[in-house]
Amino acid sequence: MAQLSFDFDRPEPSRRGPDITGQRFGRWNALRRGEDHRTPNGTIKPMWWCRCDCGTERLVQSPDLRSGRSQSCGCLRIDEGRRRAKGNRDTAEWKVWCWMRQRCFDPKHKNYALYGGRGITVCERWLTFENFYADMGPRPTPKHTIDRFPDKDGPYAPDNCRWATWTEQQNNRSNNRHVLVNGERLTIAQAARALGVTVKVIRGRIDRGELQELQRHHAV
Repeated sequence: MAQLSFDFDRPEPSRRGPDITGQRFGRWNALRRGEDHRTPNGTIKPMWWCRCDCGTERLVQSPDLRSGRSQSCGCLRIDEGRRRAKGNRDTAEWKVWCWMRQRCFDPKHKNYALYGGRGITVCERWLTFENFYADMGPRPTPKHTIDRFPDKDGPYAPDNCRWATWTEQQNNRSNNRHVLVNGERLTIAQAARALGVTVKVIRGRIDRGELQELQRHHAV
């Protein structure tokens, strides 16, 4: 007896996920369903052709749209970064960053000869304010300004800068005279404070050649 065989068309697999055509997700506008994406473990993720407000069109996974993980082609993040930078233009950190660059790069700046004129520069990373702020953080107090330390002749860079007070910066000046107090190298002003005497007394001893090493508990 002959066996009958029937050839049935297999139904297409159902398209997963709701129809989001025309819906907005951040700056994305869902245009039409795209070809589903199958992950290596067999999971099927629905894809949608979307148009960003900037005009970019791209396939985006539906779960990313609905969860908010994807809100634009990337232009939203760029614009937010620009807004943050603009908002920082009235802060002390922004002004310090501007002055730092002017001293190093603008020959018309009144202090250019002391900075850019003698080779002081700004590292490439700090040409962007966001990077400068990320590395330096907020200024601790209004008395703090940027200080190149420990290398006073080095560049403005993350590993050579700190927020410092005027007194701390004066101690880092290239024209400071230094003395030893109990084996510690100090400026004359620091030594005077440590020993409880005036700067004039210490300068007098140095000028007379009577001072080689100051000892904290010895009379000067």
